[in-house]
Amino acid sequence: MFEINVIGQKGEVSYTVEYYYDGVKDDTKTELHSAESGTQIDSYAEKQIDGYKFDRVENCPLTLQENDSNVISVYYVKDDAQTQETKYTVQHVVAGEVKDSQDYTSTAWINEQNPMIAIEEGSLAEKTYTGYKFDSISVDANTTEVASGTIITLTYVKDEGQTQPTNYTVHYTINGVEQEADKVEVTSTAWINDDPAQIAIAEGGIPAPTDKYIGYKLDPNNAAYPAAGTMVSSGTEYTVNYVADEFPYTINYIDQATGNALQAPLTADAVFGTEVTAEAVAIDGYVLVSDQQQTITMGVENNVINFYYAADTIGTDPTNPDQGDGIPDMYQARVDFAANNGTVNIGHTYVTLLDANGNPAVNGTGYLQQAQIPTATANDGFDQASLTWDTTPGVSVAIMGAMTFTANFTAIPAPTPMPTPVPTPVGPAIPAATPAAAPAPAAPAAAPAAPAVVIPDEENPLAAPDQEIADDENPLAAFDHEECWVHWFMIAGIILTIIYGAVVVLRRTRNTKHIDKMEKDLIGTTDESTVTVGSAHHSHA
Repeated sequence: MFEINVIGQKGEVSYTVEYYYDGVKDDTKTELHSAESGTQIDSYAEKQIDGYKFDRVENCPLTLQENDSNVISVYYVKDDAQTQETKYTVQHVVAGEVKDSQDYTSTAWINEQNPMIAIEEGSLAEKTYTGYKFDSISVDANTTEVASGTIITLTYVKDEGQTQPTNYTVHYTINGVEQEADKVEVTSTAWINDDPAQIAIAEGGIPAPTDKYIGYKLDPNNAAYPAAGTMVSSGTEYTVNYVADEFPYTINYIDQATGNALQAPLTADAVFGTEVTAEAVAIDGYVLVSDQQQTITMGVENNVINFYYAADTIGTDPTNPDQGDGIPDMYQARVDFAANNGTVNIGHTYVTLLDANGNPAVNGTGYLQQAQIPTATANDGFDQASLTWDTTPGVSVAIMGAMTFTANFTAIPAPTPMPTPVPTPVGPAIPAATPAAAPAPAAPAAAPAAPAVVIPDEENPLAAPDQEIADDENPLAAFDHEECWVHWFMIAGIILTIIYGAVVVLRRTRNTKHIDKMEKDLIGTTDESTVTVGSAHHSHA
């Protein structure tokens, strides 16, 4: 299409449109046109062909003149982006069969005739095929390019040097259990691609001796075995099985301490090589110290299961200590309780000795439970408050063997003599009171009498004379003893006794006649005016 602009009325002139491809004019494409002089030509016909692309146009737009310069030049250049596909094929032929084939592609300019293609590096490398080796290639090894469409063939032939191991195995079993150390494996080789690979049975055939294992015989159900020289598939396995005879076993029930049988043993038969499991039985007065269940594997001889027991006749129940508690006696220690001048409500008990891990142990340590700690009671005439123990029983006292805890009581002291009330003397000084004589042990009364009261003739009727109390043969407690509180009970008892005596004196003063008579009797019989009234209580040493 042309666009013509007429500028003025002039004569008609001609103009030419020329086409160049890679700088070469293609005369077949040239166009000749005419128009009036002065006309402006603004366009031209596109004549792009395959393999080329527009580059430039010269002398356009063109104003026509009446001369030879009316030429428009259109230039096209080679377009390398416009291509055609090229390829070559590499085939690997193994024993006449194509195993691998791969195409390698590239491109060439679209207008190129009989294009070539470069051989890619590594594309002609030999491959590895099991059982074969490389033989030849269809092009020169140094070839760098081939015509597009070329097929290159690499050929491989059988390699007898490539082999696979072959074998057969003979397994020996006892009652179906493999005897791994006795396994026999026979080996050879075959071409690596033989499938299945085969191997010949060795001279002597499959060895199956009848006396291979003591106590066993050949299994009559074994299959027939191939003879020597027979070709068999590699990997074939043969089993020569042996079966066992029966043998006896014994179960014993033994006293661990003496080694003596506690009851008759049990005997039975079992198949050699099998497992025999036995359960222990309960035996009165004994507890099992071995496993409750034991298992042995039967052999030809010495098939013995021993269950060991230990005596169990004592226990830790404080109400019934002489009855077993499921713990062997050897792991328990006896604890006795005794009392001097009193009684205990638990005569003896037992504790279980444990090791550091809490397991029963002969050399372990035991502790009393709270329910095992007895109550100690004083006998008549002995002070309950004076209770002391040589070692005080408690849940934290460690016991490592037989042990005795002893409670001790002291006698109730005789009542302290009370003073006789007298008027307080008036004068520069008060005579010192004469100490009362130490009370003599009370004699048994022939008949009931009034409570014993000793009334010394003191200046101060409310205060008794100082009195020294000697230590008992068995002291109640030292000051660093855990029972030192007993002293306070004794002091409290003395104070209560004094108060009681004072009350008695006050009551007696109400009966003036009786008091006067007592005073006269006292004045007439002794300088210290002391009277003793018989006591209904007995003094205990």
